Formats: sequence, structure tokens, C-alpha cells
Amino acid sequence: MSPPKKEVPKSISYNKGSSSTQRSIFNTKAKNANDIKELTACTPKELREKLDKNNKLLENEDIISKLPDKGQKLRERNILINELLEKHKSMLSNPINELEDLVSKMSIDDNNKKSYAITPASLVNKKNGRYYSSSVKTNQISIEESIKLQKHQEKLRQKFQIHTLSEKFEQMTVDKKETIR
Repeated sequence: MSPPKKEVPKSISYNKGSSSTQRSIFNTKAKNANDIKELTACTPKELREKLDKNNKLLENEDIISKLPDKGQKLRERNILINELLEKHKSMLSNPINELEDLVSKMSIDDNNKKSYAITPASLVNKKNGRYYSSSVKTNQISIEESIKLQKHQEKLRQKFQIHTLSEKFEQMTVDKKETIR
């Protein structure tokens, strides 16, 4: 014989401070299909996912025919989602347009002026309160020249490593009497 079934309570009671409260265990609030607060908190990606999900539901005639409103709430929700997506696009396009305008107004001077080199010694002297005037000036170079210089520097570093390794190998001697097993 099976044990008797227990009845599940539909609400709970609890005391909060000096008053007692009774609440339903189940969420009895019906969700409003046009809950704007819920949708405005969504990211554009989430909105597109919801729109795709709604469109798939609307494509299924079996489900739509069983709904009391024949999918009208889903269509209204899709319109709302599309409006929010357009709002997101316009909000993104405004800062981008402003940035494009600012960038177009900017100009990069081909500055061939010489500027003073900041050396560690000049920084130390400045920190110690001594005046240090550097007679050394540096030229600014273009990016292309900088890249060429870096490549050349890398080749020189590799040649130096090869040279030092070859010197080390020359210094090594192998005893011919030793046999390899």
C-alpha cells in the first residue's frame, strides 16, 4: 500500500518584525508580453535572439492557431524589439559619426623638427635640481624608417648570436678516443 499523498501548501506564512505576512509560493503574476522594462535591459544580441525565437514561433502555424490571440502579442513584441534595435543602432552611430568628424579634422604634421633627447642623465640631473642642457638633438623618423631600422637591428642581433655561438663551438674539443655507445 502506497503512503498517503501530502498536500502541497499554496502559500507560506512568516513573521517580519511585528507583522505577519502570507505569500504565495507560486509566481501568480502574469507576464505582460509588452514588458518594456524587461526588453530595455537586454543587449542587442539578446534582443536579436528574442526576435529570432518569436519569428520561429510565428512561422509555426500549429502553435499560432492554438493561441487565443493568434500570435498578435508576439507580433507586437517583435515590433517593439525592432524599435529597440533601431534605437541601439542610432545610439551607436551618433558617437561613431562624431568620432569620424573629429578624426577627419585631425592632421598629422610631417614634423621634421629636431627635438631634444631625454637621457637618463638629464632626468637625474633635473631631479637633483641641477640644470642640464643637452646639446644633442634627435630627428623624428617615419614609421617606415622605424620598421626598417628594427629589421636591420634584428638582423645584426642574429648575426652577433651566430658569431658568438660559432666561437663557442670552435673552443669545444671532442676527444676522438671516446666511443659512443
